[in-house]
Amino acid sequence: MSASEQKKMPLWASALIWLFYVATGYLVYDYASELDWKAFWALRLDWWLFFAALVATTISRFATYHAFDMMLRKLAKVDYGWIEGNSAYARSWLGRYMPGKVTGFLARVLLFAHMGAPHGAVAIGSVLEVSLWIFTNFIIGFAGIVLSGNALSLPPQIETAVYVVAALSIFSVLPVSINLAVRIILRITGRSHLAEGMKVGSGAIVAGIAGVLIAQVTYGVSFWLMAASIDSNVTISLFPLIWGAFDIAGAMGLAAVFAPAGIGVREIVLLPFLTKVMSPEASIAMLGLARLMELAADLIYWPTSVWMGKFFAGRGAKG
Repeated sequence: MSASEQKKMPLWASALIWLFYVATGYLVYDYASELDWKAFWALRLDWWLFFAALVATTISRFATYHAFDMMLRKLAKVDYGWIEGNSAYARSWLGRYMPGKVTGFLARVLLFAHMGAPHGAVAIGSVLEVSLWIFTNFIIGFAGIVLSGNALSLPPQIETAVYVVAALSIFSVLPVSINLAVRIILRITGRSHLAEGMKVGSGAIVAGIAGVLIAQVTYGVSFWLMAASIDSNVTISLFPLIWGAFDIAGAMGLAAVFAPAGIGVREIVLLPFLTKVMSPEASIAMLGLARLMELAADLIYWPTSVWMGKFFAGRGAKG
């Protein structure tokens, strides 16, 4: 679909998005006005933990590609190497900072097609990837909340509801659900033809879940290290809560297609959880630190992966 054929966003949709960000800005301003700014500027980073968090966050990018690679190889026969595929994935990765999340999707389809991967398989794999990340984010998020019940002072009814929602979310990754989501998303983006004759089987879903869970561990470690680097009261016992809170916020950010990299959405969801175990000043600093950390990791991952692809390609290496 050419740029001239793409429909412009309806005025009401644009208005809602602007309204959301205005409301978000007001909430942040209201929260910041009650901070003890002396305490905020007195915060000190543990630079060793901060560096460890940056390393873990960067590794999480490679693990994220590995999960996608596992899915794609179950959907179609491909003969490119892991390093070459990671280079293509990294070049499309920064598209997540564009509104609508379509830029990265289309870039990935074109880059992988250039290496011989079928357009349809890449498109379906991308939709499956997002579905599985949202699913596992909610499952891990709910588990983290339940395991942190004492820290959050949750009533038993909430814990019961969490179990029920976690159980029901399993239906979201059944083949019939994934295939329906694929058809809807590709129809919305005007790419319905990419899914013709292709369906997601249980093999791709199982491989995808396995790959995503491996990547999830690297994200969980990086989140906890970030929190511990800015607040010495964040002990290992809070690992489930920190991981779970970031995962729930991440799922909401992924679902909010209008928000580049989930900006605004993730922070609004995350802040109430952080303030349960961190000072208000450390909590607001954590939000900014997390964004800066992820941007730094992306700026390391992208050129490193592109360089690896060129370096090893020149030697005929296969990943």
